[in-house]
Amino acid sequence: MKKTTATLIFAILIPNLVFACATCYGNPEAPMSKGLSFAVLFLVAVVGIVLSVFMAFFLYLRKRYKSFHLN
Repeated sequence: MKKTTATLIFAILIPNLVFACATCYGNPEAPMSKGLSFAVLFLVAVVGIVLSVFMAFFLYLRKRYKSFHLN
């Protein structure tokens, strides 16, 4: 409880310490914002690639299953 009170007092007395950074505050031209945007796109691409590989693997297994059971 004391830490919360101290944090609140500091936030009221020194508001510069609690301002958001350029990324959180929303300056789209800041280098940090651009880096974060590229990081998000990279992670989306990685997830897409991994899901595509899983889908291709299961389609391959399906094709092999059908080829063994038709003969």
